[in-house]
Amino acid sequence: MKLNNPEDPAELAHALERRKSGLHWERLPGLTPRAATIIDVGAGGGVRSFYEAFPTARFVIIDALEENRPKLEKKTAELGIDCEIHIVGVGAKPGKLEMNVPAAGKTGKSSFLERSGAFSESETRTREVAIQRLDDIVPERPGAFGLKIDAEGFEKEVLLGATRVLKQCNWVVCETSMSPRFVGDPLFAGIYRILDKAGFVFRDFIDLTRQGGGDLRRIDAVFVKAKYVNYPRERREKRIANRAKSGIGGLLARVGV
Repeated sequence: MKLNNPEDPAELAHALERRKSGLHWERLPGLTPRAATIIDVGAGGGVRSFYEAFPTARFVIIDALEENRPKLEKKTAELGIDCEIHIVGVGAKPGKLEMNVPAAGKTGKSSFLERSGAFSESETRTREVAIQRLDDIVPERPGAFGLKIDAEGFEKEVLLGATRVLKQCNWVVCETSMSPRFVGDPLFAGIYRILDKAGFVFRDFIDLTRQGGGDLRRIDAVFVKAKYVNYPRERREKRIANRAKSGIGGLLARVGV
């Protein structure tokens, strides 16, 4: 997309919104092991195609903003999915934090972090939000978990408060920045290190957004427990090294993993 004024934050933001890939949530079951319970952190108004991709799972749906509750209740009722909804922020430790909520009403852009780049000049209003650890929200229960996180730059804090939950997860889908979108953004490399230490392997990505010039801005990265990958760790590391200049291997190398 050609920009008339690449320095205009509003025009660049519009371009970012339109440059999404055609990849779909329907691909996710084919990339991940089975999960009896799926946790959706930062659900916003809910993603219909994500819920439809796992018709037999029980969902634990979590969002920080009360105004998203009616949307979530309506969508999940229409789909007839088995779910529970929690309205609370998720972080590394319990307490309260100020959330930046767009004045224009786009609650999906709300974040506990200060934005940088394209959306940094958007008008926001701060709101105090209660924070809980994911380990405290989701108790142990039978079966494996799947975890989806879209926390607008706060994904690292969500993971740091999910030590026990991660042990029960077969897979994690995490929105990660490929270039800084927030002040203190951990980027893909920071998320990768946490999940690698927890025993996960980067498998693929589901969705992406490119900047106006074509560079990657963010991806929804798919991580799977290493035991489900069909080749040993040594072979995986050799495979990544051999592909360091192209493909996914090149992606990892460019972001410092």
